[in-house]
Amino acid sequence: MGQGTRTIVYNPGDELNVENNIHNATFDNTDLIYFDGRFTKAALRVAELMYASGTIIPSLLDCERARGEEFEELRRQVQYLV
Repeated sequence: MGQGTRTIVYNPGDELNVENNIHNATFDNTDLIYFDGRFTKAALRVAELMYASGTIIPSLLDCERARGEEFEELRRQVQYLV
């Protein structure tokens, strides 16, 4: 297997206000974007930047549990649902 890195943003409390800290550089060397249904505002920001950059990266949403008002919008933005 190839070697790479991953970034995980997690907070057991309320949703963090991380969406303002996500920039286009986030997509460097990215092969897949995985959303687990948490931090939907941040996930929508990632999807927005991805589409705005013109680079479509395969994205997958784990739909085990819908979280937040933005979940349905996020569901429409990804290519794969699990």
